[in-house]
Amino acid sequence: MPLFFSQPEDITTSTRLMFAIQKCLTADQTYITMAKSLVASTFPGKILSSFAAMIVYHICNYTRYNLTSGALAVKFWLQLLVCVPEWVHDNAVLFLQDTICHQAFTHSPCWQEVLRAFSDVMKNSEYQHSAGGGVIGLLSWLTAGTTAPNSLLVRASAPQFPWFTVAVLTLETQQEVSSGLWKNLLLELFTNKSTTLEQALKKIGSDLGLGPVSSSLLSIYRWGQQVVDLPADHPAFPVTLQMYLTLHMARVPPQPGQYECGSVVSSFYHGLLNAAFLSKIKKKVASAVEHYESCLSQEPEEEAAAPDPQLAETTKLLRGMQAWLDESRLYEPGVYLPALPPHLLPQKLMQIFQGNWEPWPEAINRKTIEESAQKFLRVWEQHRSGKSCSGVSSSPSVSPEHRKKLHLQRNSEQRDPGQSIIKRLETYEPPQPPPPIPPKSPLHTPSLQDKTLVDQEGLLSLVKRYTDLVAEHAQTVNLWCSEMCALDCVYKELLPQLYTNAPTKTILVAECKPPKIGRQQPKCLGPANIVIEFSEARLSERENARVEQNREQYEGVLQHCQKPPPLQLCQAAVSLEAIITSLVNGFRRARTVNNKGKVASLLTSGRQLFYHIVQLTSDDTSFYPPAKKLITSCAQVLGQEFVRGHEDCQEALVAQVFEWNGQLGGLLAPHFTPAITPTHTFLMLYSSLSSHAVVAPDHTFMLLSKFDIENWISNAHPNSSECSELVNAVESALSSLLPQPQASLRMVLELYRVHLQILLNNNFPEHYMEVLNVLLHISSTTQEDCGGVSTGLWYDLINALSIGLCHFSQDVDRTTVIQTIRHFAQHQSRLAHSMVDDTLKMLSNYFVNQRLEFGLYGLYPKYQLHIHPIAVFLSLISHTYIVTTFHTSWGTSQEEIVRDVWAAVESLWAGWVAPLGGQDRHSFPAWLRHLTHNIRLLLPWAPSDTASADIMVAMFCSSLEFMHEHLPGSSSVLSLTLEYYSATYAMREVKSHVLVAVHSHLSALPWHHLSPSLQDTLIFSKVVEQYLPECHSFIGGVLVQINWSKVLQAALTSHTPADLPLTPDIHHRDHKQQHSPANMTSCNPSQSAAKMHMYLLNLLVRISMEPSVRQSPLLQTLLLEAEMFSWWLIDGDSFQRVVNWWVMSCDPRIVLTLPDRNPVDIAIIGLLHRAAGYTPDTTSFHQDTAAKRGLLVRALVRLLTSAAARHKALLAAKPHVFTATIKGLHSHMENTLISTVPKDQQWSEGSVLSTEVLAVVSGGASSAALQELGTSAIVTWLMEEPHPSPGLLLPLLASASRAILHLNHRNPILQAGLTALFRHAEWCGWEGEITWSRVVSVLSFPLTNPSAMLNLAAQEGHLLVVYAHTCWKRRQNLGCGDNLLLLTFFCEMFESLTLNAEMEIGLVLLISEILKIITDSVHEKGIVESLWQHSQVLTSQLAIWAEDRATTGILAAIGMGRQSPLSVGVRLLCRTLGTFLKLQMPREGVFRTHPLHTHSDSGGSQSSTGSDTCTLEQLRSLRNNTSYTGLSHPLTQAIQFVEEPAHCLPDIHTLMGRLVADLLPDPALHHLTIPLYAAAVPSAPPQQNCQDHIKESDTSTLASPS
Repeated sequence: MPLFFSQPEDITTSTRLMFAIQKCLTADQTYITMAKSLVASTFPGKILSSFAAMIVYHICNYTRYNLTSGALAVKFWLQLLVCVPEWVHDNAVLFLQDTICHQAFTHSPCWQEVLRAFSDVMKNSEYQHSAGGGVIGLLSWLTAGTTAPNSLLVRASAPQFPWFTVAVLTLETQQEVSSGLWKNLLLELFTNKSTTLEQALKKIGSDLGLGPVSSSLLSIYRWGQQVVDLPADHPAFPVTLQMYLTLHMARVPPQPGQYECGSVVSSFYHGLLNAAFLSKIKKKVASAVEHYESCLSQEPEEEAAAPDPQLAETTKLLRGMQAWLDESRLYEPGVYLPALPPHLLPQKLMQIFQGNWEPWPEAINRKTIEESAQKFLRVWEQHRSGKSCSGVSSSPSVSPEHRKKLHLQRNSEQRDPGQSIIKRLETYEPPQPPPPIPPKSPLHTPSLQDKTLVDQEGLLSLVKRYTDLVAEHAQTVNLWCSEMCALDCVYKELLPQLYTNAPTKTILVAECKPPKIGRQQPKCLGPANIVIEFSEARLSERENARVEQNREQYEGVLQHCQKPPPLQLCQAAVSLEAIITSLVNGFRRARTVNNKGKVASLLTSGRQLFYHIVQLTSDDTSFYPPAKKLITSCAQVLGQEFVRGHEDCQEALVAQVFEWNGQLGGLLAPHFTPAITPTHTFLMLYSSLSSHAVVAPDHTFMLLSKFDIENWISNAHPNSSECSELVNAVESALSSLLPQPQASLRMVLELYRVHLQILLNNNFPEHYMEVLNVLLHISSTTQEDCGGVSTGLWYDLINALSIGLCHFSQDVDRTTVIQTIRHFAQHQSRLAHSMVDDTLKMLSNYFVNQRLEFGLYGLYPKYQLHIHPIAVFLSLISHTYIVTTFHTSWGTSQEEIVRDVWAAVESLWAGWVAPLGGQDRHSFPAWLRHLTHNIRLLLPWAPSDTASADIMVAMFCSSLEFMHEHLPGSSSVLSLTLEYYSATYAMREVKSHVLVAVHSHLSALPWHHLSPSLQDTLIFSKVVEQYLPECHSFIGGVLVQINWSKVLQAALTSHTPADLPLTPDIHHRDHKQQHSPANMTSCNPSQSAAKMHMYLLNLLVRISMEPSVRQSPLLQTLLLEAEMFSWWLIDGDSFQRVVNWWVMSCDPRIVLTLPDRNPVDIAIIGLLHRAAGYTPDTTSFHQDTAAKRGLLVRALVRLLTSAAARHKALLAAKPHVFTATIKGLHSHMENTLISTVPKDQQWSEGSVLSTEVLAVVSGGASSAALQELGTSAIVTWLMEEPHPSPGLLLPLLASASRAILHLNHRNPILQAGLTALFRHAEWCGWEGEITWSRVVSVLSFPLTNPSAMLNLAAQEGHLLVVYAHTCWKRRQNLGCGDNLLLLTFFCEMFESLTLNAEMEIGLVLLISEILKIITDSVHEKGIVESLWQHSQVLTSQLAIWAEDRATTGILAAIGMGRQSPLSVGVRLLCRTLGTFLKLQMPREGVFRTHPLHTHSDSGGSQSSTGSDTCTLEQLRSLRNNTSYTGLSHPLTQAIQFVEEPAHCLPDIHTLMGRLVADLLPDPALHHLTIPLYAAAVPSAPPQQNCQDHIKESDTSTLASPS
């Protein structure tokens, strides 16, 4: 069988073989075995087991058959077994296939062959095991019901053949996935949540053209059924479970706009059957985990035996798989696998989510598979050795002839392989001996005499005879080769024409072979005749003849070429060698005996022969190798003997080299020896070579390489001028050759470079300046660098200076170069200070002059190729100058050292990095002045040269940093750098492409070491005050690095007198302590410290507007630290300039308390508060502190109004933000004023601040919407905030009464302010701070037409405003007429007044004021009648207010009375006052002003004229009213007071005071109780709820704060 592994088709079609195979498969099925199978299973039988063992042997021992793997054996047996009829129902065949799958599973090539074989079977259209497969197939399809018609599995599962099942289900699953069924099913179930599985399958089958698909045929169910039916301890169980979980855990493919869609696996287990099916799977997995855990827990039988790692890994895997089935979050979208616990195996889950079907190593028990294979191999070995059981030997399939063949085969296998090979080789013919070597033809050499050697013409004639033969034959061979090439070209042209395409027709007869339908074979009508048209390639006879003729000619020429050279040619070659040998030997003998004449003659003959041999070189001789070899060897011998080392022929040799050129020069140049020539000749020859380099670079290189400069210097000992002449020669050569863009000149230039390096190191530094000038000249004139030679010259110079310390090259990164330069500068000893100083001055002057001469676009276009090495060299010189100057400047002041070094280093780099302008313009050439007459500055480089300039600026800044680190003084270098930057770059003419490079490298300097002086701070300010945005970003980056706390502390310390404290006194205070001028610091630091604070504040405010600086965390840190600086030193004018710029430049929305405000803006606002002293914790003050606070508040209000005007949409969308901001302004103002301002100064400062903040409402720049919002915010703040002191309220009221003209805004603020002022009892009274007299004294009301204000106030319920205006009016000593007008106004106002509970206090105050007017005017003549009428109106109004509709009237009787808006106490007060006033009016026009006057109720009763009149009887009846139960005592006292005949009209104020004290203990009414105590009328103690509000107060009124 193994013989047919590579060609299985040759034997699988054999009918006899298939019959034998079927016999073997059924050999075990005897009647006896069938009977035994009824009792116990005997499958598989012995013969079937042996068959399986043979197959395993073939697979495992594939090397025995010279195979690379067992794949061919697998392929052979599978193809053979599937040819068995009805094999899918044959357990014997399935057993063999399962065995093959089992052995192939762990070998990838074999397993792929298994899948390929089954795939081919499934694709075969003739294979249908269910529809036309006989009775067995039909029954299996009807009974199973869960197997696809084209499946290789005839049952739902096959646990007895698990490996075969794995292979088949893997193929079917791949087909399901590749067809799109699985993916589209998941998408459909995910998209339509309500659809069922069957509906989704029906829709997808229709869309994909698959026809109806049953859900039971899905691979997920078939894998699951195999898991359920397979024993838990079977080795295939983990693999089968893995395949099932790959489908079970499948994720829905991501959709557009979604990262992950989760899982729809629950849709596959809807219904009782599917749910039960899933439960079975979980139980089987649990039993498998239990089995493996029990195996893992068992101790090994031997103590030394180690636990099986494969078993542990498999157990861990099964545990994880069990957890997957129960973990619900794995099926949710967005699950983050790395965050899962380890027992869920996130890595395995990742592979499953990625759709990886490769079996995991943990799921494959290779040990079990190997043991199974070894078991089969042992069975086969026993069978082969005859040790098998009798059943095998007695099997009818094992004949005696077969046993004999097996015995012979075993004997042949035991033979030695080497002997077999030798025996096989002996069967061939013996090898033939090698052909004999033909004898050589005898060649004679010519005999030469000495006279022939001396005779130049005769010798040359003899030699020409031989050389002509060589040249002639070389030409003939070249012609033959040319002819062969021509024939090949013709052959190549003929080949495409050899065949032509001719159209052809033919008829193809196709037989009909229809497939079976069921068990019937359809009939055909006959074969089909198909006409096929195609193009046929036909041979062209004519072209074929030409091709054959061409090849014949080619063979003829080839035979000519393969012939040996003619004998005469060999004779010529031997003769030439003999002549040259004789000539050389004669010359050596003559030189030995010192025969000068003969030596000269032979020398002439030898040179003549040398040049003749060299001239033989041509294309023909070079193409023919023997001729070329002969000429080369002869020329080498002659040249070495007669040319090399001879001084007199070197110049001629050079001339001949360049004259003949070509290949001849290659034979001449090796014999050039210039070192033996005199010095002047040496220099002349060296200088002459450069002129030929462009034409003959190769020969120039060969000749130039003969100049060993180092040995020549050591041997010839040239003087300095001769070396300088050689340097000039090198310069001339480099200057002429470097501009030539020829790659062939590279070798010549490199030689010149090496020579210049040798000259530089010779007696260094004798030629140092010369070489430096050479490099400068070359760099300025070279615009094209041939292979980097000119750049390498600079590095040669640099490395010559740093020899033994470090090495520089162009491919080293910049950081390494800078570190290397620093190392060189600190450790070099080759350059003295004087040399460095001379070099620095020379370079400074040179580059500045070059800049002045060609500097329209800077030096970079001129030195474009050499920017990097020049930058390195300049940095090297500047670093070295810094170190050498510091070491040689003993006794010089530190400041002088720093400034001298700075000036020198700056001048070195000025030509490269600094703009030109100012005084430099006078040095410009005329053409440059003409071009730049309207340009102030010439920039150091153009935008296209920025990359090159970046290198220069980087090296310049590295020099500055090195200077800062090594020169004395902590920050003087940085100060000079800052000054240099301000004078050089901080200009509008300097463009961004310059500033970007400068800023990027200057920013890297250690600015945190800078301790700026006042001058430095002034420089900072000058820069930021110009419109230079990019410079502002740089300055901001520098500022935030400086330790300003240390700088300012040093400034304060150095300018503070010894007897004054360094910091101001800080006075801690509580709510009772106040600052006084004596508590303020008396320290007066110098003006410089104040200016430094002023400049710093200006800088911080300005740089905070730069976007790049705002993002720096250092700025926020600095702003937080800046809050602790001594900002109180700043005067008002300076602060005003800063604040004005800030207001004009910033976004006004920063003042709003928005949630997304930048922390920098918040810090700047806080910083300005600190600078203005406008914080509650301010302890140090300036004489302009009050002015600064006003400026800051004005600025904040301007920002607020600007924000409302510019961002109206924000105002409409977020009015609460503006409200919170306005309230915050007032709260901060109040806290600051109370905490930091002495009590006697709060009025003046509060007035200023209040006027500024009320501009939100009164200012013309404020919009109507903002005014409305501001009014509401101020009113809310006045009413809701717990004001600790009236320090701000009183000035705010005064400012509001003067500044706010719009009544709709003015009245609410005044009303709220008055309410807030009189809210606290401790502020009112005799010992308090606030009284109505004082409040009224600071208010201001319009003098003309106040009625509009009063009417509007009355309509809006602002009765406190009306009362305040009345008091303010009465302070002006009104006359009787004015009082009468007031009464008239009040009476009219009361009629239109709509009261509520909030208006009670104002109503009581107005009543008291009216009563005062009445009592004051009752004695005035002429107005008593009017006064009585108004009193009558007042009593009527009091009766109305006293009415309680809820308890009286007709509506009350039916339960529909309206509740009075006034409280019970106010109603009692109104009724009592109305009753008492009515009693004091006995008749019309008469008032009872004395106790002896007649009482209106003297008869004991008082007539009631209606419900609008208060009577004593009504007052008495209130005792029975339940609403007045809690006021029984005040009611009793009031009745007694009213009934007392001794009380007259003036006593109404006493009654008013008692009623207020008992009923309305409000601080605003406290002054009404004064008559009570002044009269000294004893009364019962007040009610418990009122006694805490009764206090004594001083009757004296405070003077106006103004």
